[in-house]
Amino acid sequence: MTVPNPEPSPATSGVRPPITGRSRRRTLGFLLGILTLIALGTGTAVLAGFLPNPVIPGTSDVALEPAHRKAAARSVQVIRPKLDTSIGIRLEQLAEVEPYYQADLRARVSGIVKSVYKDIGDRVHQGELLLVIDVPELDREVAQKAAVITQRLQEVAVARSGLMAAEAKRDVAEAVIKQREAELVAAQAARDLRKQRLERYQTLAARAAIGPDVIDEQMREVKASSAAVDASSAAVQRAFADLKDANSTVTAAHADIQLKQAMVQVAREDHARSAAIAGYTRIVAPFDGVVVRRTVDPGSFVQNATTGTTEPLISVARTDLITVVARVPDVAAPFLSENTRAVITVNELPGVRIEGKVSRFTPAVRGSDRTIRVEVDLFNGDDSDRQRIVDRVVSSGLIALGVARPLSVAAGLAIEERAEAGTYKGDPLPPPALPHHTPNDHTRIVPGMLGSMSLVLHDFGGASILPSTAVYTRAGQPYVMLIENDEAHQYPVRIQVDDGRIALVSLITNRRDADGHTRQRLSALTGYEQIIASRQLELMDGQPVTPVPTEW
Repeated sequence: MTVPNPEPSPATSGVRPPITGRSRRRTLGFLLGILTLIALGTGTAVLAGFLPNPVIPGTSDVALEPAHRKAAARSVQVIRPKLDTSIGIRLEQLAEVEPYYQADLRARVSGIVKSVYKDIGDRVHQGELLLVIDVPELDREVAQKAAVITQRLQEVAVARSGLMAAEAKRDVAEAVIKQREAELVAAQAARDLRKQRLERYQTLAARAAIGPDVIDEQMREVKASSAAVDASSAAVQRAFADLKDANSTVTAAHADIQLKQAMVQVAREDHARSAAIAGYTRIVAPFDGVVVRRTVDPGSFVQNATTGTTEPLISVARTDLITVVARVPDVAAPFLSENTRAVITVNELPGVRIEGKVSRFTPAVRGSDRTIRVEVDLFNGDDSDRQRIVDRVVSSGLIALGVARPLSVAAGLAIEERAEAGTYKGDPLPPPALPHHTPNDHTRIVPGMLGSMSLVLHDFGGASILPSTAVYTRAGQPYVMLIENDEAHQYPVRIQVDDGRIALVSLITNRRDADGHTRQRLSALTGYEQIIASRQLELMDGQPVTPVPTEW
């Protein structure tokens, strides 16, 4: 029996069998399985860094934590806060030097400049004549008003004469009354006599001693005497009427005098007005200062400034005192006061440093740029000028100390107040600050110079500070990262000062009160904290770290 030879295998024959559809599918499935295993292994390795360590039966998390923390701890640079006794809220702004006072004097009448008495750079005193404008018609008007006053005075004199005549007429009327009253008494006495005589004659006629014609005659005399009494009574009444008329004449005379006197006062006021207008032709210094500008010469025609826009004829400024002006943002408004310290430097005068206090500031924020005007008054004269100012300021107090009587004290203070009226802006105490110049360099500050004004808005009197890089922000809230028990913990803070170099902050902590409410409290840094100074955003809250102390 012949046994057929077996089919040779690929491994023994060396000939590759032909690839069929089934073998191709098997090969692809095998490759896909290998790729799937590789992908699952890679994903498991990646997730292992984010998922917690698996709990092994029979082990404890506490037993594994030290080794894990030691392996995950990250080295970080830490600093400690430093105590700074000069820390405060400071604000520096551009400043401009202005004269303490400056007045641009213009003409209030039109005319020709007659004479100029002061030029640029000349020192002037209050009330000193600077220039004169020639307006002859004003002089004539003043003379006319003076003549009117003389006329009104003469009218008063005439009215007084009329009053004297009216009073004399009243005296005559009073005398006539007395005369008429006496005549009335005489007429009444004559009438009574005639009546008594008639009664006696009637008795005799009844006895047939006299005839009836005598009775008729006596009766006529009685009637005549009665008529005389009536006439005297009417005369008395007329005398009283004449007195009343005389009194009214006297009253009218008094009123006429008052009218004439009022007209005199009107004439005087009119004259004073004309004299005041004529006084506009004389331009005088409104205060002690120096001439800084002059635009006219003798013979120049000037127009009335009240009727249109004109240039100033001459300008006077007070430069022994100056005012440094700065505009600060509205955020500084709550900190400004009369005790706010200011440090001023001038660009054109290196080495000049002025320290003083804010003299005044506007109590309202300007809406156009949201700023506040701050002014600091400074002394800008020599030693003699400063001594003169100090003497004037102190003299009012010496007057009160040197005079015993209260009325004399009041009078002395009133005289001093009138002498110093308008000399200073507000209260002159204390005198303006004196700049600190470099040695042998007493250069005056010229109005118009530019510089800077540094305001000490708030002084903390000593606090622990940090570098500004130690404060970082997350979601708009500033934080610092402290190390506690070798872990990084972030604490919210409130920034009090941060100038980009150093920062002053307070920690915000939650405390539970006795009533059970949780409230936020601010705590100042003590100086013993360990604070991460940089790259805080790369750390997580509670992440283990290894502190590396660093000086700053």
